[in-house]
Amino acid sequence: MGSHKEKILIAFQFLVVLFIGIAYVNKVRKCNELEDSISMKNILISNEMDNESDVSKEELAIILCERGIQELRDNMDKCKLQQRNLAKQISDNNAEGLQQILRIGQERLDECFEERHVLSSTYMECNPKYSLSREDTSIYRNGSSVNKIKNFIVFLGYPRSGASIVGALLDGHPNVVISNEFNPVIRWIKSQSGKEPKFNRFELFRNIKNAAWAAINTEDGTRSKFRTNKYYSLYVPGLYQGEYKDYIQIIGDKQDNLLVDYDEGDDGSKNFIQMLERFKDFVGYQVKFIHIVRNPFDNIATVLLYNISSRNQMIKFGGIINQPEILLSFVKEQFVMYEKIQRYMKYFGERLLTLNHEDLISEPTLFIKRMCNHMEIYCGKYYLKIASNSVFSDATKSRHSVEWDQHAITMIESAIQNYTFLNRYTFEN
Repeated sequence: MGSHKEKILIAFQFLVVLFIGIAYVNKVRKCNELEDSISMKNILISNEMDNESDVSKEELAIILCERGIQELRDNMDKCKLQQRNLAKQISDNNAEGLQQILRIGQERLDECFEERHVLSSTYMECNPKYSLSREDTSIYRNGSSVNKIKNFIVFLGYPRSGASIVGALLDGHPNVVISNEFNPVIRWIKSQSGKEPKFNRFELFRNIKNAAWAAINTEDGTRSKFRTNKYYSLYVPGLYQGEYKDYIQIIGDKQDNLLVDYDEGDDGSKNFIQMLERFKDFVGYQVKFIHIVRNPFDNIATVLLYNISSRNQMIKFGGIINQPEILLSFVKEQFVMYEKIQRYMKYFGERLLTLNHEDLISEPTLFIKRMCNHMEIYCGKYYLKIASNSVFSDATKSRHSVEWDQHAITMIESAIQNYTFLNRYTFEN
């Protein structure tokens, strides 16, 4: 008797699985038919989608998600391959052609990573689980998740200064959303000149939130929880990275290229400051700035190491990088950025907070509290404990991996005296 019931149960389960399988196959077939007839550029996923469309939002979402995921992976594979090829070219060429290779290669890598952010945003836009969720529709329609925002945060700083870990820790606060290199200011500036489609502030907030989520929850995300290299990971278990609790008080983005791309000379600075003030009017909240400073010798050395090769390839160069001409060019670029920051500090005053990377290492709790005070938000004990304990106990002194001549050291230490935010630094410090 029991055996007969078991057979009936197995047959029933088989029929259920078969029914689900047929439904899935039909869904895939329908998606494939749509894929042949609909151009991806003409697909619009938003809460204002034309009600007369014959294609459902769910069907469009499935198509976009599948394409977006595959395109994202293909794009990042190309980026990684180009990065490896760049390192090989550098090791195979002499110093004379090295700088040109660095420039060309880095420009292409920057383009690749920009494409990655666009694709990540596309993926999040079309993912039914998130683009159609209660939180996202509320942000888009009436901003109920963002009506408690106090400030929009913009990072003003330099590549390889340690700002990435700061942005990741801020994003872990339960009421803070900070994306990584999504570049909302640059995107908005481009939209004003017609280089990119225009968007409203709720669309911007939603895309920042989606980019922050993708940074954590995708394999290629810049803060990915799937990253295997635990030596340098921006993912901190136990924090609200990529999400928030109940509502958002602070929203923004960690980006390093604002000073490089949109500020050239005195006129450029004035225009850029005006654009930042207009951006404040666009988002509807006060814009505050975080400026992370690192010992110039370490900052410049890390940029050099990053551009020449990975740290694991240093052995090919005898363990110490000796490229005085390239080093000097990075020194000049670094101090051009310092000059820009000094102008911003004078203009923005208390809206711009300067923090030292070394203080994050030595006194992480105090460092994080200063950021919270600047943003006018409360930092709970649990958040402070988890965030502080995730910081490395020792700062990486990259300056010792580069060959410096005494003339360069003297020149930099002399130039440092012109900037109050650098006065604490020397080569030996």
